[in-house]
Amino acid sequence: MTSLPRASEPVPGPAPEREPEPVPEREPGPGAGPGPELLGTRLRHLLDRLESDVTAVYGDLGLDGFRPRYTPLVRELAGAGRPCSIQELARATGVTHSAASQTVARMARDGLVVLEAGEDARHRMVRLTEKAEGLLPALDAEWTATAAATAAFEAELPYSLSRLVAEALAALDRRPMRQRIADQGVAALGGSVVVPGARPVTVAGTSYEGGEPPCLLALVCPACDAVADEPSPAVCVRCGERFPER
Repeated sequence: MTSLPRASEPVPGPAPEREPEPVPEREPGPGAGPGPELLGTRLRHLLDRLESDVTAVYGDLGLDGFRPRYTPLVRELAGAGRPCSIQELARATGVTHSAASQTVARMARDGLVVLEAGEDARHRMVRLTEKAEGLLPALDAEWTATAAATAAFEAELPYSLSRLVAEALAALDRRPMRQRIADQGVAALGGSVVVPGARPVTVAGTSYEGGEPPCLLALVCPACDAVADEPSPAVCVRCGERFPER
């Protein structure tokens, strides 16, 4: 039987709380890299790695020379069961009309589609060739496997890459990067730095002289969206597409 403490004996109080030990800082993991200052470079590197591996899969299937960006258009045309306009294909695959037009033109050169006049002479209709239709079983199998692999890849990440891309595109629709860069340039330069030969950029009624023009669209390949490393590119180093003359 446990004896009670005598009146003269101090009653033990609660044990003092231990201060939490400081959490050691985590070392950057193997995937850690530069911050937002190299966002474009890192995104291009990520896209290059993904696309090169998918292209290699086409080679494994015996489809040498087939480009990953062809598949969404081939599947869309096959699913529609009829010729489609370039505008329809662009909207269905989530790319610009210019990008879809460039892809269709290359597909036509590769014998995968033919262009026909539509009811409206302003629109050209795109139709699959027998060659493209013969590739559908292999493309469907690759599409299913790639979708499953992508889902497994995203499951390894702390957030959905697909959702992040969608949100990033929506943010750029609300406020393009050119505007964001120009705003930062106005705040940083304050009109005090003038580079000879630079073009004036007007932002919200304010004109200032910057260095390189904030808009980098002239460096973006119209076919595969790769960004050129040289200031006046003639041919895309990734897909071989010629840049339009400016």
